[in-house]
Amino acid sequence: MVNEPTAFIGEIPIHESQSSLILLVTETLYFQCKVVVFISSKINLKKECMMTMIAEQQMEHIGETKGCADHDHDMIHELSKRLDALWRCDQYIANAEGHADLRRFWKEIKTQEEANISRLKKLLSKHIQNNCF
Repeated sequence: MVNEPTAFIGEIPIHESQSSLILLVTETLYFQCKVVVFISSKINLKKECMMTMIAEQQMEHIGETKGCADHDHDMIHELSKRLDALWRCDQYIANAEGHADLRRFWKEIKTQEEANISRLKKLLSKHIQNNCF
């Protein structure tokens, strides 16, 4: 009488007498995988910590020397960002050809940016006249 397999792993037949051995191997492989993942995550964590420390060391002295007060720097930085945005608006308007609602949106944004830029320029001028720089 031929003993019929009780299960298959892929195409390999497993008989009842072998099932406890297969379970042991499976549990061992599972445990080994968990250990490898654990070790791997520890290595990645160490790398991240080292990279953070290096980045902190590289940026340790940034901002010690200031060419102007923070609020003046902020205005200049924001003016630069808004000038860049305004510069792109014409392209966005051109890209929206055939989409009236989108073209209208970009034209409104452009008008708002022009007003914001004008206000920032006036504020900067006032701060320059007051020797804030």
